[in-house]
Amino acid sequence: MKIDDQNLQIRRVRLNDGISFYRMLQSIESEARRFSNPVRNHSYSDYQDWLQKCQLESQPNFGDAVIVPQTTFWLLADNRPVGIGRIRHRLTDRLKKDGGNIAYAISMSERGRGYGSKLLGLLLGEAAKMGLTSVLVTVHRDNIASQKVVLKNWGQLVDTAGEMKIYQIDLD
Repeated sequence: MKIDDQNLQIRRVRLNDGISFYRMLQSIESEARRFSNPVRNHSYSDYQDWLQKCQLESQPNFGDAVIVPQTTFWLLADNRPVGIGRIRHRLTDRLKKDGGNIAYAISMSERGRGYGSKLLGLLLGEAAKMGLTSVLVTVHRDNIASQKVVLKNWGQLVDTAGEMKIYQIDLD
């Protein structure tokens, strides 16, 4: 099934994001190929707490030398949540090797339709709006699908660290 780009949008997580978003998160593994989903198998109340945490984490002054600010986004297709992505505003030395600036996941029922490539492309646009000039994306060496997504979005392999491949994508 071809994706209709006209009906795709990305937007920041909001405090009033309801049950459809919660249900979509339930379909993404807790550690979906290195994407952390802390809401999987948790209550709706925990999900609402997580929404508040996302708002806090997106503030530029959030964090310290270990924890960095990050902004969380939904990918919507026809106003229906199909994916989630995060942009870390800056990187620690650890995140440069395992984590990168951008992480994303697509709902299990929506994988294989090209949403990952579209989501990463939209996240790159948001990262540029935040003032980033390049981003790092780390991908597990066994995750061929995500490697293809990164390469399709002009990622250049710049390093490897253990099981991770590290790609750089210039935004200018």
